[in-house]
Amino acid sequence: MIWSIVQQVGGQGVSLLVYLVLANLLTPEDFGLVGLATVWTALLAAFAESGFGAALVQRRTIDATHASTTFAINLGVGAVLSLGGVLLSWPAARFTGDPRLQPVVAALSAGFLIRSLGLTHVALAQRDLRFRVLAIRDLSANTVGGALGIALALRGAGVWSLVAMSLASATVGSALLWYITPWRPARSELSRSAMGDLWRFSANILGFNLFKALAQNVDRLVIGRLLGTTPVGYYTLAVRLVLQPIGVVVGALGVYLFARVARVQGDRPRAQLEYRRVFRLAVAATAPVAAGAVTVGPPLVGWLLGPAWSPVAPVLAWLGIVALCRALFSPAGQVLKALGRPDWMLGWSVAITGLTIAAVYAGAPWGLPGVAAGVGIAHVVGVPVILTIVHRLGGLSASEHAIAGAGALAAGTALAALLLPFSWLLGHAPALLAVVTVTATIAYAAAVIRLQPDLASAIRGRLVRLPIAVPTSDEAPFEQDVHDDGRF
Repeated sequence: MIWSIVQQVGGQGVSLLVYLVLANLLTPEDFGLVGLATVWTALLAAFAESGFGAALVQRRTIDATHASTTFAINLGVGAVLSLGGVLLSWPAARFTGDPRLQPVVAALSAGFLIRSLGLTHVALAQRDLRFRVLAIRDLSANTVGGALGIALALRGAGVWSLVAMSLASATVGSALLWYITPWRPARSELSRSAMGDLWRFSANILGFNLFKALAQNVDRLVIGRLLGTTPVGYYTLAVRLVLQPIGVVVGALGVYLFARVARVQGDRPRAQLEYRRVFRLAVAATAPVAAGAVTVGPPLVGWLLGPAWSPVAPVLAWLGIVALCRALFSPAGQVLKALGRPDWMLGWSVAITGLTIAAVYAGAPWGLPGVAAGVGIAHVVGVPVILTIVHRLGGLSASEHAIAGAGALAAGTALAALLLPFSWLLGHAPALLAVVTVTATIAYAAAVIRLQPDLASAIRGRLVRLPIAVPTSDEAPFEQDVHDDGRF
């Protein structure tokens, strides 16, 4: 779990710092062009995550034919998507009314083929809980890509510095996976029966990924269509500042949860125990970010990035709410996937996607704040739905979910109350930022310890035992730090 967090937080933390530097070197319009291009490539990327990698992780047993067959499928899909991205670049530019989008989408499409070379290696590493390898890869790739992007921006490359950064990170990431992972595909190991074994699971995952990509990108698609390129740049940066950090931590916990529960799926009490632990950690990690986005986020953006980025400020509070909701969504989805219920995931994805599209279009007449409000409301409505799905699977009830996250939510509310009086000062006295940040962090940690001592004890126990050996089999020792009731 710790290396999974290091992988996501370290790699994306470097990426976030790079984006903050680039925000002072590039224009909102540059970010808007890449943001729009990313929407189109993200829709295609849902096909790249075809579900075969997830099937490798989820299956109780695999052999060499499953791995090599998955590699061949990923490579073929990557090549097709790269060509499809180039072909899609012209209609994408016509849809948004900005011809400058075409070469950007075409160039970014090369990333599909590059990333496909390492997708199978990533799945095998996750299956074996080798998150240290993935952490090294992500940190190195994002550092190299970020350095290249900043260097090109300083030379006046504009939007192409962002494109080069993306492609360089993908190239370094795939190369490192081949260097540090011993497995190699073999043509003699390709098997139609192995593909059939994996397809039964991966088909629903593919459908889920498609709807998930649409739900997470429809806001920028609508902004680009109705409001123009520059507002997409503002919104893209707001997402980077709020949703990206939360997505990193929650995603790291989710990747661990999927791999771990898939390994113990025959032991439902242990699966429920892992879900409860990750759910509480996700809420605890998200609450302070949501509180900061609602209170000190707007003046902080003005201080860090200047008046050119002022339209970002009113979007942050709504995205803080979205971040908190996604912290509740992610563990549930990973458990559904690990327990072999991708069909339930697909149904959930269809529902939340339709709701998000309707809410975004309803909010678009009010500009960026209206779109953000639509996304926020759609996510709030979706929370009881996903928690009900988990309960029907045999997990925690709604009241048990509330109890599990109550301590962190109460501490987050206290943090927001502490930060609110200082929010107006930050715009006029930036020197207070360090003092407020340290004070707020200490207050939040104290509140979590006070309100949820068992969670604090579990985290402290993990840290005291570092470095730890990650278990690679179901028979590995398993510490229980909360009581379970045998369900899930």
